[in-house]
Amino acid sequence: MSDEIAITVTVNGQVEHVRVEPRQLLVHLLRDDLGLPLDRVVLNALLPDRLTGAEATALQAAEGSRAARVARHHHRRAKAQRAQAARLRSALGGEVPLTTLPYLFRSAIGPDDLQQLSGRMR
Repeated sequence: MSDEIAITVTVNGQVEHVRVEPRQLLVHLLRDDLGLPLDRVVLNALLPDRLTGAEATALQAAEGSRAARVARHHHRRAKAQRAQAARLRSALGGEVPLTTLPYLFRSAIGPDDLQQLSGRMR
């Protein structure tokens, strides 16, 4: 059989520190060792960063507030995710596109959600 088949690979996963390192290794293995063309790397469930740095600092004054603690925690997680995404983007060296998909605050996703996510994949 002499027919060639074109293959592209998409690497997918969530943005957490322990998951970025293996993803970097997978990208290098697929691209460099196996010679497979990578279509893109997709990071799922990226939290929105709803606070500016100044707002996060201002929340420090509300130490006793549960809502302030939750907001600070969410801000730290979103900031850490973006740092991991930046590490991965840097490791890709601009050779492979990095697509981020937002965290959807729902227990189930519907047609509108799929439309939104698929639009980001184009």
